[in-house]
Amino acid sequence: MYPIHIAFVADKKYFQYVAVAIYSILKNADPEDELHFYIASPDATEMEFFEPLRSVKPFFLQFIPFTAQEVLPYCPDGQARSVPFIARLLLPKLIPNIDRLIYLDSDLAVTGSLRGFYYTDFAGAYAAGVEDKTAHYAHRPLLKPDYRLYINAGVLLIDAKRWRDEKAGRYFLQCVHDYPKQLIFLDQDILNYSFWGRLKPVDMKWNFHADFFNRLRLYPDNEDLPERKCRPVVWHYSIPVKPWKAGGLSHPAGRIWRQYAKACPVPVDMPSFWAEAVWTLKRLARFVWVHPGFLFSAKFWRRVKLQGFLPTIN
Repeated sequence: MYPIHIAFVADKKYFQYVAVAIYSILKNADPEDELHFYIASPDATEMEFFEPLRSVKPFFLQFIPFTAQEVLPYCPDGQARSVPFIARLLLPKLIPNIDRLIYLDSDLAVTGSLRGFYYTDFAGAYAAGVEDKTAHYAHRPLLKPDYRLYINAGVLLIDAKRWRDEKAGRYFLQCVHDYPKQLIFLDQDILNYSFWGRLKPVDMKWNFHADFFNRLRLYPDNEDLPERKCRPVVWHYSIPVKPWKAGGLSHPAGRIWRQYAKACPVPVDMPSFWAEAVWTLKRLARFVWVHPGFLFSAKFWRRVKLQGFLPTIN
């Protein structure tokens, strides 16, 4: 079997969360899956930090160094804070000699093999991903008038060879030049604008992001909702309150990430009991203040009902 190439972009403070993502991938990989991981980072390599993960399943790991100077020309605001986001667009250049590549954000957990996603047929597309309607409609007036698929860039299957052969970087630079003020979602906007109409949609199970949870909350009684029938492989926590922060369990699937973090052989910083308690009390006080009759609130019971959608992780 050919190896599955998976890349992350992270600085040192996010290594522990990348470790949780890698652990979840290793834990749920098929026996025949040969996994090659790449971590593009501006910080010094720390191979030994990830060594405990080899007790789960053997894998290949390589650090890919890059500098801010390499990435800044592609940043719409020209600021260093955008570098970690934009750097993912340069992965095919940073990791040569690989024809296809999965890119993953660090804020996710994987509950199945990624082989099916990795061998998706591009069918002429530059990349494949899951649609993100919320991000699209958030600034649709800024997009091109003819509607095309807008995908979430947190989980991508990239045709790396084609990006290199066609020097895709020039498309990104042109996009930054044409839309210097409109790129609200940075790399995600650049990707979608540059490859408008040349991206392939895949099943939502490969990137179950916040957009789908929003629809589950809005339509809790609709048993025919596609989101309710889906059994995600990749749980993507594309919200401000990440599962490793106090309040992380406010995300309906936050406990899934927490279970993997607790089982991960690499130490992961978790919020203390008191930090969680303070956050919960503040949130509860605010909720009761805004909704004094919360037991009769549809929003409250939607959240309760949504818990029955989530699987138990062994």
